[in-house]
Amino acid sequence: MGRRARVRGGVASAAAVVIAVLLALAAGPLSAFAGTGGAVHVLDDQGPGGTGTSLYEDDTPPTFPPSTSLADAAKWVGAALTVRSDRLEKLAGAISSSKTLTSGARATLSSLVGTDATGIGTLASEVSGAKSLQALEGIAASMIDDYRVFSVVDPVVEVSLSLYDQLASAAYFRGIEAAIEASIATEGPGQSTAAAQALYRDLLGQIGQVTSSDPPAAQAVLALQPSSYPGSGTVIASARATVASSGTDLATARQDVQKIVQLLASPGLNSQRRLRLRGFSPHA
Repeated sequence: MGRRARVRGGVASAAAVVIAVLLALAAGPLSAFAGTGGAVHVLDDQGPGGTGTSLYEDDTPPTFPPSTSLADAAKWVGAALTVRSDRLEKLAGAISSSKTLTSGARATLSSLVGTDATGIGTLASEVSGAKSLQALEGIAASMIDDYRVFSVVDPVVEVSLSLYDQLASAAYFRGIEAAIEASIATEGPGQSTAAAQALYRDLLGQIGQVTSSDPPAAQAVLALQPSSYPGSGTVIASARATVASSGTDLATARQDVQKIVQLLASPGLNSQRRLRLRGFSPHA
């Protein structure tokens, strides 16, 4: 009786180890990546748009009524340039800190933002020297027509970061597929095994959708320049739709893994599977 109790205690300990590892898998890296669907919110201080007096207006260059004082016009143009400079600085920081961008994507985005930052900085230095409303209108026109910070550059960076975050999530799932498959294979035929296999097939399908949809969307967005406006809007909208769809796919994939975890950690599994999973690492 004592010997049986000791054996059962050993099995229970092994099961506890397995469950702890699998819970770490579900709550650790998966939460970091797939829990948010790859979403990255760079635009935390988005201002109003769509009106000629908005500092964030990025479609039509402003015109100043003749009654506008030179000082007031210069103040407005200077402020509009400042909010663009600030936004570009934030975007540069987001690009630099990203852990998922490829070197090529990082270089492309850095060049896009850097070119705009240099141009906006040059325009800002010209404001104080403008001697007429027409001169200030010319600076404002260049600010919008040549750089499109809010309508092109900003969303290009935002969407690109989201797409590459999602691809990193998909790569993580790919990395644990072999371990999941091997674990399922160690269990004989049964209802739980069939359910785990169905979830695994669904997992493969969800990740396949992401890895087939996100790369071409990223490629299309990374090709955009300020001069792509207004046609850029269609490309950006399509890429955002891809981000939303892939976010749903990744959320479903995470649910699939969580359900598989529950099946693999359920009572009654044979000791072979328990021992096989003891060395499993969610970072593999």
